[in-house]
Amino acid sequence: VDALRLDHFPSLKDFRAIMSGSPGTATVRPVPTRYRLADDGSVSTKVICHYACELPCINPQFQGRPYRYFWSVADPPERSTPAPMHGIARVDVETGAVQYADMFPKVCGEPVFIPRVESTSEIDGYIVAESLDPVEEVSRVHILDAETLRPLCAARLPEPIHLGFHGYWSEKLY
Repeated sequence: VDALRLDHFPSLKDFRAIMSGSPGTATVRPVPTRYRLADDGSVSTKVICHYACELPCINPQFQGRPYRYFWSVADPPERSTPAPMHGIARVDVETGAVQYADMFPKVCGEPVFIPRVESTSEIDGYIVAESLDPVEEVSRVHILDAETLRPLCAARLPEPIHLGFHGYWSEKLY
């Protein structure tokens, strides 16, 4: 079982501080961890990598099957930010290797994997994610090559989209 493990679960006060942009010392550092459940009831744990990751996705063709890679918003271990959302990482769950596209100071939204048509390769596709640049107050939609995380294009949106919680949608009528 793969999961994102927290050393401590943030309090509601921590979440409010992070979402308000004044986090103080509040941080959320989920670390990818693999749990192995044995027949005898024992559980072993292994940290997959030391990047802080959130909102992971896999190639949907591998849903419910063994997989080797996931993509997520992330921050490297040396970056101390309230929440890991300043880049996109591709993590190899077998070796722990991380490919990272740093977009700091932008805040990235949940990545989506789009497989290339008729491909059977787990990493042959595109990653689509939005970002919010808090300095310029501009949002963009990014398309990255899923294997290399090389940027293929970025489209500026007509207005900033402030990032919210997973699955939150808002519509503005013109």
